[in-house]
Amino acid sequence: MTVRLTAEWALWGKQPGTRDGDEILACSDGRLGRDEFSEIITRYAPGTPTELPQVTISWFGGGDSAHLGLAVQDWSDERDGLGRDIAITRYFCVPYAEAAQGPVSCDALYHAFAGRALPVDGPLLVDVPVLDPESTAGAVDQTVMGAAALLLTGQPVCVVNGEGVPMIDRLVFFEAVAALLPYGFRSRMTASTWTSSASRHRIRLSFTRHAPAGAHSISWGRGAEIPADQEVARDYHDTLLNCDRLGELIARFAQETRPRSMNADGLAGILPLLGGFGVAPAPRPPGRGGRETAADDPPAVRADGPERADHDRIPHHVAQLQLATARARESGERVFSVFASTRTEDLVDAAAWEPADPLTVRTVCDELVRRGGDLAGRAAVAAALRRRGYLVTAIQQLHPGDPESQVQRHRALLTAAYGPVLDRRALRRILSPRPRPSSPPLLAALTLVCAPDARRLLMEEVFLTVLDQGGITPVILDRIREGHGEPVPGTSDAGGTGDGRRER
Repeated sequence: MTVRLTAEWALWGKQPGTRDGDEILACSDGRLGRDEFSEIITRYAPGTPTELPQVTISWFGGGDSAHLGLAVQDWSDERDGLGRDIAITRYFCVPYAEAAQGPVSCDALYHAFAGRALPVDGPLLVDVPVLDPESTAGAVDQTVMGAAALLLTGQPVCVVNGEGVPMIDRLVFFEAVAALLPYGFRSRMTASTWTSSASRHRIRLSFTRHAPAGAHSISWGRGAEIPADQEVARDYHDTLLNCDRLGELIARFAQETRPRSMNADGLAGILPLLGGFGVAPAPRPPGRGGRETAADDPPAVRADGPERADHDRIPHHVAQLQLATARARESGERVFSVFASTRTEDLVDAAAWEPADPLTVRTVCDELVRRGGDLAGRAAVAAALRRRGYLVTAIQQLHPGDPESQVQRHRALLTAAYGPVLDRRALRRILSPRPRPSSPPLLAALTLVCAPDARRLLMEEVFLTVLDQGGITPVILDRIREGHGEPVPGTSDAGGTGDGRRER
């Protein structure tokens, strides 16, 4: 299902061959003119970038004139009067009311506009897929939960130690964070895949090297420490950690499309919407404002299991599937009918729960493979497996001491999630979490299903990283990347023996 959006646009940058500053080079013929576009683009400038491309999400207007903005900054093929490369920003904006009809996600907006060259003639119409709560829930981890909770303090939130995270994964992260808040907050939300630590900007959520004064910092792949005096943020964070129905929670928030301001009243109004989700927060220790979640605490969500660090209660959907499996085992019946009606996210939760039940794990894997046979089911399979670390521990326990069977099981699941051939984009999503997957059977399965260009990326991201961390010099690493062998001492690259003679 898609929603058709009408976009206005502007092209921002320098005139080639001149020493002029940045300006509007071209823009659509709509309600906004050059002055308005210039004001909006400069208002949400993230600073001078060190790497491109980068994406900034913004807003302007209110009421019926509320709009969502998307700025895509990349290098052009032109140079200015001083011989410097010119960066060009393609800016798109759509009416918030149209986006809320889906509603649509911020990463879907990016994909709708990423390949659009500017300028264009006439109105720019795009069809954007509606938000999928279940797939979005698959991207939620402890960092997402922490960032969403910190936004409720009303202060900017900066993600640090994420320099290696691909840009598209940063956008998926932004969407997961935004999805854990009522959709109406997007009418006032700003986010950027990169901001300058030295620049004063208006971005609420961003990746950066260092968080500036007055902003919260959360480390990529880690949990958040919620300030003791932020009761709303702490209660909200506790509820998220204890929620075992994230897909349903995201679906509820997606219905809350009335524009909301990120002021004290708007932020406080989120707690009543959480009724019925998760477990009530544990009583707070005397003399403390709330529960601490330090950056080096154990992860709130395991890499391959849904256990929470702060409670051991088995989730209801996991208990139901385990009970169905136990009954089927006793009666000798097949359990596929029970599992076929269960959400993909819940299936993977049940397989990841420890101690692992071999029949449950095997049945879940078979059901995931069946669902992956339908193209429409692959996205949910991929999101659920990614959230639970591709069931590495469960598969190890299903096939103990049998790495070949583990490889084949992982290969079947990867095919169900991404199809028979894994491209570079899908591989980047698999490798983006920190730490990266390190299970030898999973890495072997990845190698077997990778397209040739993706296999080269796998070598770069995993094998060469191991060599680099082991002290191999950059010169040797470069020779490996280029496919050249290291010359043997005493010989030349031309094949000589070192004394002017050629070998026969």
